[in-house]
Amino acid sequence: MKTRDLSPYGYFQALEREYICLEIRSKIYYYKDDKDYFRKLMDKKKKSIENISQKNRLFTIFQDHNKYLEVWNEIVPEFGLPKFIYNTPTNTKQMQFPYKGTVVRSIVDQDIIGICRRIDFKSNTVEVLCIGSENEEVIIVPLSEVERLTPALTDEYYYFLPNNQFRIQSEEAIAKLQHYNLDNRVGSFKLGDEEIQISHEELSRIL
Repeated sequence: MKTRDLSPYGYFQALEREYICLEIRSKIYYYKDDKDYFRKLMDKKKKSIENISQKNRLFTIFQDHNKYLEVWNEIVPEFGLPKFIYNTPTNTKQMQFPYKGTVVRSIVDQDIIGICRRIDFKSNTVEVLCIGSENEEVIIVPLSEVERLTPALTDEYYYFLPNNQFRIQSEEAIAKLQHYNLDNRVGSFKLGDEEIQISHEELSRIL
């Protein structure tokens, strides 16, 4: 449903949900520029929410912490991925073309996945920052062999970045993520001397 099809109160609720989604992204994205971008959007959403609140005498998530938690819990389940809100892309080609900060993957070697740092149009190559649990590595990939991940997969990639701590439901433990496989949606963790594989549905990132 588009926002223009919503009632005034429905639109108000949608803005509050969008604010929470932006807040989560500001916590999980890697680059400071991305974090600052989402925080600016949060400020704009907050002004819109407070403006509607004043005109219609509505309580907001900023005035009522219980309401804030209620909306947060609608989007962030106890375990599994947050239920982010996405806009339908109107230009598929534009959405697919990589630029700095987007997440890309090699179509030749799908183990190469990371954040686009730079595109060199003279050599038609892309610098891809691959983040691992041990180190960060920049790999040069031909532009013709790179695909940009969808917004949903991009959020999933950032949410499951290595070295972040997760609660593991089945193990009743907290551990650092070693690696996350976007294809089978399984995370690798080290508990003691044992390495275990855990489905995304049993993971909750500590934000």
